[in-house]
Formats: sequence, structure tokens, C-alpha cells
Amino acid sequence: MKKILNALFLTLLAVFTFSSCSDVPAPYDILGEGDAPGVVGDGTKENPYNIEAAQQKQDGSIAWVQGYIVGAIENVYDDKGEFAGNKASFTAPFNITSNVLIAESPDETNESKCLPVKIKNGSDLANALNLKDHPDNKGGLLLIQGELSKGFGKAALINTTAAVFNNQPIGEEQGGEEDLDPNNPLGLDITVTPAVDFSNDFADVEHQKDYSKTGWINKAVKGTRIWQGAIYDPQKYLAASTYGIKEGETAEYWFVTPYFTVSADKKFTFKATVNKYSETMSLKVFFLQLKDGKMEQHEIPVNGIPTTGSYQWTDDLMVDLAAYAGQNGFVGFQYVALREKDVQTYGLDDIVYGEGSGTEPKPEPEPEPEPEPTPGANLLVNPGFEEWLEKLPTAWDNKYNTGEITKETTIKHGGNNSLRQKSDDGTQKIQQEVAVEGGKKYRISYWFLDNDPKARSRYWFALVDANNKTVNDLNSEIQQSSYSEDNPEWQQVKIEVTLPENVAKIRYEVRTYRGEDAKGTGGGYIYYDDMELVKIE
Repeated sequence: MKKILNALFLTLLAVFTFSSCSDVPAPYDILGEGDAPGVVGDGTKENPYNIEAAQQKQDGSIAWVQGYIVGAIENVYDDKGEFAGNKASFTAPFNITSNVLIAESPDETNESKCLPVKIKNGSDLANALNLKDHPDNKGGLLLIQGELSKGFGKAALINTTAAVFNNQPIGEEQGGEEDLDPNNPLGLDITVTPAVDFSNDFADVEHQKDYSKTGWINKAVKGTRIWQGAIYDPQKYLAASTYGIKEGETAEYWFVTPYFTVSADKKFTFKATVNKYSETMSLKVFFLQLKDGKMEQHEIPVNGIPTTGSYQWTDDLMVDLAAYAGQNGFVGFQYVALREKDVQTYGLDDIVYGEGSGTEPKPEPEPEPEPEPTPGANLLVNPGFEEWLEKLPTAWDNKYNTGEITKETTIKHGGNNSLRQKSDDGTQKIQQEVAVEGGKKYRISYWFLDNDPKARSRYWFALVDANNKTVNDLNSEIQQSSYSEDNPEWQQVKIEVTLPENVAKIRYEVRTYRGEDAKGTGGGYIYYDDMELVKIE
């Protein structure tokens, strides 16, 4: 009986205690000034999501999230120095610059209560926020904009572009259709003096960087990217693609010339190229005018805009402006594409308006101060993977773990084939040993395509002496510490080194790894082509 009474007393005490505390504010209601936001938020800069809301709303939308920087997701390596996965780290020193962890509390060490935030290496965000270079950032309150999508195998914020940290804005905010003036969505400016002629060969572009030039307009109407610089060695040009757009969504990007007066005796020409064309994409040309504050667009059919091929340029495409002689306006290039499985790209180059436009050859670029020496023969056998045995390309041996390798005939940089290698939990390699001369200078290069989040790549060349022992003098130059990042374009690796005198062979080796997310995220692909090993005379 006594036990029953005690239990009843404790039950009544609990009821009284909880009811008497009903007016006590929840933890999120008592946050002080400058603390992280409340439970929900709406994803705007003024009312950002907190960690819990961001973890729940993983729908690919662009939003602002706020939290304290508490650590980073670091790479883990096994005893052999091979990549073995990721783990959360909350204490210095930190060794990575491509992400931070944020949480509701500056003292949080429970990974499940943290949100990984990816920041692109080399970007303004990475330079300002990473904990490797700025360990004092730990504990700071970060407001950051990005895409609410999975990363490192869990809820995350990726494709980040803008942030506010220590009251300092960083990067560029991602806009949207709601930011556009419906009467003048491209921001045409007719208050300036019309140009007489102009040209743009895009020699000032930076690869995969948003392009801007005084007098020219580069704007997204749909999607979060704009026209970017591209370098397809050695050509520099402007490119628009569906990279960063989810499958089934539409991109619409405009590139607009300076304001100018149309003259009957002048011509307008440009060059164009395409990759992965489909009927859901287009490159159209318009004559644009601003009348009574409202933009008018008049499509000008251009014969010959390419719809086939892979980065094959069509020169001297003519824009017929005769109907607008004596009028002022702009020429606008409109890229529209519905994202399909592949990334669809259009490129522009050599936009010229003037006398005899398009009739004279483009002048040769000025030579570099130290021109590259004339190369010798490529020492690699079957460098373009044109010849194949049953499972492997000829001369690329099976001494090491090659994993799943396939001859690829559609996605290629040159020739008829490329090599496609599938990522897995272990390191996959493709390798060839070549005799070389010690003390001589060599160029090592190759092309690769990494546009798959489930795969990464890096080079791992090695030097070998006459006794078949490795020579480690140049490891820091010929063995890559970082990994490739997703890119819709083919990229080139090029290294020049002078070999130590005792070197007899180069072990030419590139490697494929699974994505940077948690273990098990293999199954992606890297494409390799046009490998080269040349002694520079």
C-alpha cells in the first residue's frame, strides 16, 4: 500500500511540475541577439533556415541557412596512404578547405546535429571560411546560401555561392526570376552613347568563371548560372550549359552585346559550337530594343548554328541586321535548354561587328615570352586508347588494380575512343612504364573528364631507377595531393619536370577514386584520353 501511495504522489508531483513550467519559453525562444535563427525560418536571407529545418528540407531548392562553424568533414587514409573515407572533425588542426560543418551551438560535437556545407576550393567562400587556413573561424556565426541537397551521404548544403561572416558579405548571391524587371528583364541600358563597332574574342576569360565585360550583359532568366569562360586548349571562348541544373529543369541564359547603331555597310558575325545537342536546347539570336521602358525582342534567323558534332566550330555565322539599319539596339544570344541526362553546351567566340566583319583571318596571338620547345615523339604506346585487347587497351598493363575499364566510343577527347574507368571503394589505376633518360626534361600530360559526383581522379606518376627502385625526389610535383572536381568540360593535366640523373623509367599512372561522400558511393565514371609523355629537346 505504501508503494502505491508513493507512486501516486510522484505521478501527481510530475503533473504539477510540468504544468507549472508551461510558460517557460522553449530554447529557441530565448536566443539572444546574434544567435542562430529559430526552429523553422523560411530560407530567405532575412529569415534563414536553422540546422534542423535545412536537414529536413532537402529538395534541391536554393536557400539561406545559418549556424555556427564547429568543424569540417576530413578525409581519412589507410596505412598505405590510400583514401579510406570521411569523418567529422571538431578540433584543430584541420586539413581540408572544401567544406565546413555548422550547428545550432558553437560547442556542438554531435555529427548528427551538424550540417555539412560544401565550398568550392579556390572560391572566395573557401578562401574566407575554411578552417585549415583560418582555425579562428571555429565558433563563428555563418549565414550562407546554397542548394539544399545531399552531400557526404547525408543532408547538406552544396553549390554554395554567397555568405555573410563576421558581418562581411562574401561571394555573389544566387538570383531568380523574381529579381527580374518584367519590362526589362535583361537590364538594357540605352542612356549610354551607342557604339560604332565592337568585337570580343574572349581572350580575357577564366575557365569556368562567370564572365563579365564592361558594356556587355550576361544574365540568367531561368537557372542559377550564366555564361562562363571556357578554355579548350588553346582556344578561349564563352560557354553556356545545363551544368548545375537538375534533370527536367530549364536553363535560359542571355549574352548581350553593347548598345550600338546598326549601319547598312557593316556586318555582324560570330562563331559557335555545340556539345550533346538535343531538340530540347537552342541557341537563338535577337535584335533587342528598349522602347518606352519595355524590352522588345526580334528574332533573327541565323543559318548554320550547329546542331551536331562535339565542340566542332562553325565560323563566320552571319547576323542579318539590314532591317534595322539606322536604328539603335543590342544583339542578344539566348541559350535555352531542358536538362537531360547529359550536360548540353553551346559555345560562342569571335563576336565581331564592323567593316568587313568575318572576312579577315583572326590575327595570331602574341608569342609567350618563353615559347614552349618543339616536342619530340610521344613515348607512350597507344596513348589515345585506339587499340584494345579483350579487357584492356593495348600496352596498358594489368600489374595493378585496374577495376572495371571500358572502351568508350561516344564520350572522347580525340580519335575514335577514350578509356572509361569505374570508381569503387578501392583505388583503381591505369598504368604504363616507359624508359626515359635521366637528367633530361620531360612533359607529362593527359586529358580527363570528371562530371560524376560518384568518382574523382588524380595523377600519381612515379620515377624508377635501373634497379627498379622508386626515386622520390620529385614526388611533390608528379603525385597529386588533391582530387578532381566535377566539370562538364574535358580538362588537361600538364607537367614539365627535369628528371634526376639516376632515373631510368617513368611509371605513368592515373587513378580513379569513388566520390568524396561516405564509403560505398562508388559506381561513377572518369574518362581518360590523349595521354602524352614527351622528352623536350
